[in-house]
Amino acid sequence: VAPGATVDKDPTVHVQGSEKCYVYVSVQNNMLIGDKEVASYTPNTGWIKIGENTANHTVVYKYNNVVDAPSGTKDLTPVFSQVTFDGNDITLDNVGQLNDKTIVINAYAHQSENIGADTSVADNAALNHFNATAITVIG
Repeated sequence: VAPGATVDKDPTVHVQGSEKCYVYVSVQNNMLIGDKEVASYTPNTGWIKIGENTANHTVVYKYNNVVDAPSGTKDLTPVFSQVTFDGNDITLDNVGQLNDKTIVINAYAHQSENIGADTSVADNAALNHFNATAITVIG
């Protein structure tokens, strides 16, 4: 970890042998000094923020397309491409607090067939799975 550095990352969800489904990820940012996140990322196009759990620094994203991978493996767009470390709050004196800390990503899939046109059933199941609260999307 170097203050102000940007590191390339490619957390990619792989869907294998699945019926049509909605795919969700939770991104838990454990890169904390005190209670402040000192690493940041920007989700790639295709991932839409639908919820969060601020108590454990987790954000839930939904992939914007139904995924169909009845055979073989389908690789989705990476959740993000880079992580940037804060250039102001990470110092030589406190960088050791980041030892063994990570950004944890988990995936969840929910069938898209036979649930109707309203995706809230799948969205709510994912939010419950990740213990997150829905956010209000404006715009």
